Amino acid sequence: MRFIGASTYGEAAALAALKEGRYDCLQIAYNALDHQLESQVFPLAQSMDVGIVIRSVLLKGALTYRYAHLPPELAELKKSVQQLAELSSNEVGSLPELAYRFVLGQQVVASALVGTGRISELDDVLSLVRRGNISLELQNAIQEIKTHPDQLNPARWPIQ
Repeated sequence: MRFIGASTYGEAAALAALKEGRYDCLQIAYNALDHQLESQVFPLAQSMDVGIVIRSVLLKGALTYRYAHLPPELAELKKSVQQLAELSSNEVGSLPELAYRFVLGQQVVASALVGTGRISELDDVLSLVRRGNISLELQNAIQEIKTHPDQLNPARWPIQ
């Protein structure tokens, strides 16, 4: 059997694709700071048995040590990532670990894309996700961190 999917950005496009009823899976941008799709898209996808494939887990590198180099225009994003980094020092060892384990801990998520240039980086991601889901306490703490949607959309970031 073959499957068909769509790659969308944002809540409206994902909901439109789901409501068409022609897709077996959706590839969407979702991460530890961007929770816009949780209230409507995730439940609808789950009720329709549509698989969810996540991209942008690391938000173009912002959810790594590279957040320290974000430009001044992304100060709000930088502050939010710093808050995540403070959380990652307890239960998880790094921002990428927190990011992947948060995303893959969502029941509706079937898979997450890993962008890498080296096998060793892929091995690192596989190793950290094998640690399983993060605690409910950590998940709730992550949910409390709010960032303006414009800061979460790389298409609106200043060109560097």
